[in-house]
Amino acid sequence: MSLTSIRYFVVLLTLLACSSANFAIADVSTKSLVNEIASGNVSVSGVEGTGGSSGTVLDGYLINNTNKEMNLDVFLKDAIHFINKGRGQNMYALGVLERSGRFIRSGKKSFIKLGPKKGVAVKFLSYCADFGKDNPSPGEMFSLGTPPPNIGPVLSRISAYHNKYPSQDITKAAQVAIWVAQGESPSAILSKFEYSQTDLELAYRFSGN
Repeated sequence: MSLTSIRYFVVLLTLLACSSANFAIADVSTKSLVNEIASGNVSVSGVEGTGGSSGTVLDGYLINNTNKEMNLDVFLKDAIHFINKGRGQNMYALGVLERSGRFIRSGKKSFIKLGPKKGVAVKFLSYCADFGKDNPSPGEMFSLGTPPPNIGPVLSRISAYHNKYPSQDITKAAQVAIWVAQGESPSAILSKFEYSQTDLELAYRFSGN
């Protein structure tokens, strides 16, 4: 179970925040992707695996169904549960970037834009949900689901940490926390997924142990 794109998401947030692709916008208003999906304002399509277990390892598309431009938060306050239609793991998504890596930074907010009645190719910052299954293979497609209630508090703590420390790479700790919360032992996880003692300590904080 290899770790793919572990630092990709955080490196983009750190480096692109200073790039000419970003704009300073005062009092910018942003929206929650989960809320916009629930209201029907945004559709998700073509979500598929890339072979990785944790990080920006799901590709997909977001479509703005409204006549207005919208700004969507990069870090999701609520996780999206993606159900694998194939044999690989289901996934929890807690972040989204344009497929190119582009996003906009204004003050403490990081977001992507969706033009009216337009779609954009994206990458989702995601974590594997099922320890015993293989990583999602390239070409395996996903549909939207609902996270199990018992995992909600763990995902909320990971999301809050993402928002508070956006430039810190917590990919390994977050992935370990999800599996620990599901009853997997640290030794079993280590046999398939490399992590440090620091990662484990932060994982315990996320999992509530």
